[in-house]
Amino acid sequence: MIEFQDVVKQYNTQTAIDDISFTIGEAEVCVLIGPSGCGKTTSLKLINRMLEPSSGAVLLNGKPVGSFNPEQLRRGIGYVIQSVGLLPHMNVAENVGIVPRLLKWERSRREKRTDELLDLIGLDPGLYRGKYPAQLSGGEAQRIGVARALAADPPVLLMDEPFGAVDPLNREILQLEFAVLQRKLRKTVVFVTHDLDEAIRLADTVVIMKDGRIVQQGQPADILAHPADNFVRQFVGADRALKRLACFQVVDHMQSAETIPREQTAKRQQAPNGDGGQHPVLWVTNADHALVGMLEPDPDHHSAVAYRPYVELHADEVGVRPVASLREALSRILGQGLRAAPVISEEGMVLGEVRLSDIEELNQRGIAR
Repeated sequence: MIEFQDVVKQYNTQTAIDDISFTIGEAEVCVLIGPSGCGKTTSLKLINRMLEPSSGAVLLNGKPVGSFNPEQLRRGIGYVIQSVGLLPHMNVAENVGIVPRLLKWERSRREKRTDELLDLIGLDPGLYRGKYPAQLSGGEAQRIGVARALAADPPVLLMDEPFGAVDPLNREILQLEFAVLQRKLRKTVVFVTHDLDEAIRLADTVVIMKDGRIVQQGQPADILAHPADNFVRQFVGADRALKRLACFQVVDHMQSAETIPREQTAKRQQAPNGDGGQHPVLWVTNADHALVGMLEPDPDHHSAVAYRPYVELHADEVGVRPVASLREALSRILGQGLRAAPVISEEGMVLGEVRLSDIEELNQRGIAR
């Protein structure tokens, strides 16, 4: 889809990009990351001809981007920046519809597309289409910026630190929403960030840059497991084993779980001990099959019962969703002092569990010493 071939970008005697080559596949999220001044934003701007290479070529679907008319090229590429760049004198609908209007879409088609996109990013069209940028929160404005970039349904999306100016809580929400959007839309995305956690959460491929060169590229889990050199090892940090867990989803590592209705907990606690320490956690459910508590095995083999007393739980505090990362699951397990975390649906029903022993084994297999 996008290919850099021996690309160099110089400003007088300064080299911003120093002979880089890499390929971004169709529907792939490629994250460019590295210290300030490493060339990641310069690389991004070469794709839509906001900058021109000094030598080498950037290809889009096999054709050099230099062969495209710049305006036509940019109308086919969505672009989202940190400062959003919404026009203050235009309302939300007008901002979202800028590119479709330039492409001479009929008004009814523009309005329909605007409402579709507002629904897609979780904003009520009836409430938001007539608002102006000054009436939006930072998170709302950033969502509108994404909607505007998607308005003409471009196959390629360039995102330059799009969530960098948003507070940490809204930033994480926007990252998760973007990940959900990408699973639906399957765009080819080039994403610039300085935030390693953001790169790990969103990327199919990470390209780590330093001084205008690529020092390592690959899947996030592979880079965290096998840093190419000391620079990458220091860049990803000493806690790379923990960071690596963010690359894996709970749904791919959950096991079956045993549940028990709340009215049967007293009877189960009175069962003979036997090998109490080997019993599974029993997740206790109410009449609607939602998680309300647990019976935890008693590791004391001399106890008269197999399980400790019934403990009430708040599902949202203990459980994790299938789309959550193993890093989040580990946080829940350690925070609650458990050996497993229940995997729950939006309604709080127990779908399975993710176990501490499985997380430990995954990291032991993957991290290079």
